[in-house]
Amino acid sequence: MVEVTAPWMRECKRLLAWIAGQMRCQSVHPGGQANRHRVHLLGFASNLHTVDVL
Repeated sequence: MVEVTAPWMRECKRLLAWIAGQMRCQSVHPGGQANRHRVHLLGFASNLHTVDVL
């Protein structure tokens, strides 16, 4: 799970989803007001580590 912060929250979530997709990971944006800052990433540990570094 990755937490993004304002003021560029929407753009950060979009960029994170694109990077995750390029690294063969899946990004999930849970709904609701409490989860609007969170992005869940699913994938192999080595791919998730690469996304985290980038």
